[in-house]
Amino acid sequence: MSRVLDLPAGWERAKLGEVARNVNITERDPLKNALEHFIGLEHIDPESLHIARWGTIKEGTSFQRKFTKGQILLGKRRAYQHKVAVADFDGLCSSDILALEPKGDKLVPALLPFVVQDSRFFDFAVRTSSGSLSPRTKWKYLAEYEIALPPRVEQDRIAEILWAMEDCLIAYEKIMLEAEILRKTIMKELLSKGIQHTRFKYSEVLHTEIPEDWKIVRLSGLLSLEYGIGLPERKRSGKGYPVYGSNGIVGYHNQFIVDGIGIVVGRKGTVGSVHLAKTGFWPIDTAYYVKIKGDLSIYWVYYLLLSLGLHQLHSSTAVPGLNRNDVCNLLVAVPPKSEQKIIADTLLKVDEVIERTKENVAAAKALKMILISHLFAKGVIA
Repeated sequence: MSRVLDLPAGWERAKLGEVARNVNITERDPLKNALEHFIGLEHIDPESLHIARWGTIKEGTSFQRKFTKGQILLGKRRAYQHKVAVADFDGLCSSDILALEPKGDKLVPALLPFVVQDSRFFDFAVRTSSGSLSPRTKWKYLAEYEIALPPRVEQDRIAEILWAMEDCLIAYEKIMLEAEILRKTIMKELLSKGIQHTRFKYSEVLHTEIPEDWKIVRLSGLLSLEYGIGLPERKRSGKGYPVYGSNGIVGYHNQFIVDGIGIVVGRKGTVGSVHLAKTGFWPIDTAYYVKIKGDLSIYWVYYLLLSLGLHQLHSSTAVPGLNRNDVCNLLVAVPPKSEQKIIADTLLKVDEVIERTKENVAAAKALKMILISHLFAKGVIA
């Protein structure tokens, strides 16, 4: 059992099961009962109470656990992932998700989402989980979690502060999403139309207009994809240069095999992903690294590869992989080197703005978690 010590004057102890209940309702005919969406653990983002993604029941699901608008959806599998969200619609959810709702009058309902978002609660959930590969906890254990409850007037003030913080987070996340959409639009426009051109020609092979002075070449004329070299985790030093796999940085090592700025392309695993390495690095055997031919802007090449949707070229095998010949046979439009640099510089500035926004989101999430821990331990300072 968790223990809450040294309570401020006027506070009381309570178990989670005294202020919340787990609602377990089975729905066998969701479409007939006007349910449209389902939620799996993959749809819940850590440290955000907002649900931004879902599946469509009409397209098929095996889920039968019903949740209703306003309930708190709590991931009981792999609790270390800190997955909890407030439902803003009725639907179905995975059996690995608990549907909680307030119970009794000890706790202001608006506070319940933050009670189960507290890192101390998730530490407790992890301790009560069992199973080696996919540990799960149970409501009968979580119901024993002990919390500190201030007087209801102070609960109202705490809820107001935390929901204001959550609204700030949602606003940041919306800005980040819009920035990502804008980035794709700008990248597509610059890589196909260039900078301030007035004369265009229609390309039969690309099925679009491109600037008159641009050339169409096979990607093999611009670059080659080289195999990375295996480096088991046990052999990595843990410090120094980044080690890249298909999904990005997977560790660090005191040696590199590619010097300076470089590009990594996912070969197996996260097939077709494209990563920009800004220092010397070691690409492992799940990835390719790019060797550029001739005088090209490496940053322009990076954005070009990002724009090609290489993930669509993966081989249809048991373990999907990216065939480098398929990539190198692609036809692309190439601007002069001077224009490549302008295009790349513009996109780099866009990426800098997006990166700062991501940092703001991360900082806001961290601040919220600190506030939750502080306010549930000491209350509001008048």
